[in-house]
Amino acid sequence: MKDVLAMTMAFHSIRIGIIWPDTLHYLAGGKLPSKETVGACPRRLRYLKQLFYDLDLPGYIVRYNKKRPYPTFFRHGLLQLWEELAAWKEPYVAPRGITLELRAKTCWTCPLGTEPQTRDSGAKRGLSLDDISGSSPTLPVVPCVTGLFVGRPGHRINPTTIGQMILSLPNLRSLDITLGMIRHKHRALRRELKSSLALVLETPTLQRLQRLNLALDEHAPLSHSSWTKADPEYPNGDDLGRAVCRLAQTCLEELHYSGPVSPVIFGVDPNHPHHEQKQFPRLKKLDIKFPIHTYDGRWYYNDDPSNVNRFFFHLDELQKYEYGYDYDSDWSSASDTDERHNSTRTLKFIQWWRRTVDPEMFEPLLRALVSATQRMPKLCALKFVARNWETALYDLGIEFAGGGVQANFLYHSLISGPLVAKPKWVVMRGLKMKWDLPENIRRMMQEQAGGNAAILDSDGYWMDLALGIGVGMWSGIEMQGGFVLTERRLFPPDIH
Repeated sequence: MKDVLAMTMAFHSIRIGIIWPDTLHYLAGGKLPSKETVGACPRRLRYLKQLFYDLDLPGYIVRYNKKRPYPTFFRHGLLQLWEELAAWKEPYVAPRGITLELRAKTCWTCPLGTEPQTRDSGAKRGLSLDDISGSSPTLPVVPCVTGLFVGRPGHRINPTTIGQMILSLPNLRSLDITLGMIRHKHRALRRELKSSLALVLETPTLQRLQRLNLALDEHAPLSHSSWTKADPEYPNGDDLGRAVCRLAQTCLEELHYSGPVSPVIFGVDPNHPHHEQKQFPRLKKLDIKFPIHTYDGRWYYNDDPSNVNRFFFHLDELQKYEYGYDYDSDWSSASDTDERHNSTRTLKFIQWWRRTVDPEMFEPLLRALVSATQRMPKLCALKFVARNWETALYDLGIEFAGGGVQANFLYHSLISGPLVAKPKWVVMRGLKMKWDLPENIRRMMQEQAGGNAAILDSDGYWMDLALGIGVGMWSGIEMQGGFVLTERRLFPPDIH
């Protein structure tokens, strides 16, 4: 097993490579120290800020090796890392602590025509610390780690194991969790992992967490006729959303969330006698991106299927771009191997017919969002984006930027100073999206932001304006203390 350890110093970076068990890597002609050597050097520890740790698991041939020798190597590597970090303590470690980025990956040997990224999209619960008997070792306490990034590109790590890591980090202030994509047909597994992740967010060591980034990597099914069993308790059955909401009521200052949402995440309980509303006293930044379906299979978008033409993809071609998605409208339970063989000779008809907002589903969610901002006294920036599968043609974005904060949906060079100084709401639509902001929600926005606030209503293909994609021209007209913003955007002919 090979461990790769990298650390970012205060003013420069030093790459440390370890091939288990001896140090064999060299950089610029000099021998690199092992992680034990780094831990034994107070000077190195004092300036250590960020530490990247890759667990390279042994590779195998995907088609033939059904028994994957991961758990033993993963458990051994993680325990060894934790034991070493537990010995890194003050005064040798700076009071600011260390940010640890951990991932597990494999050197893959794949059959021709298959994509290695699909490895964790099937019915796999992820890497765990459990041994054959089901027992799990206790991780030692690591006081020096104040930031944890886990689950980024690589193998999925089971949420229960992530919870064990968090429980051993009493000084954690920043947490970044990425839960690898799970195919829609594995409904039971999706519910299980989300419930486990909700329990992770209840860990006592998170009560002083200041920043949370939770990415579920979940997209709407390609078949817009798909439907799961609706939850009769909706939205109260959203355990993960409720756990995120509880955490946001503590010391959390920054929340990034990517995954299905419901009004519960904003602290509104529609079944409570007094419509109980939660307070978010310290939240300053909120960034939510969500697919157009709910956790139980309802849809925020609707339309008439007869008005939308069908088209077809060869599944092999489709998998090159959107691997791991649910290509079967009947939510087939076929194995991953069967899918690989069948996809080589199958054409799949696709009909993305949900292209307009369903007011009965979407407006309660938007009201809950705007209502929640009234209970965020320190809120400076908010982004709320509904992502449809077709790039951004039918996406819908809502943004709030406080006074003196630049809105990411707007071009910096085309917004005047007085507008930047005002609190502002921005509504952005995809190029083909048709939707008007309801007047009652507009009034709520005005009430939340104050009488001199700017409410900007924009039409156009925004994709991701924070990246500066596209060319546009803006004009603004001041009306009743606010702004109505219109947009003309220039694109190559093929986009139209």
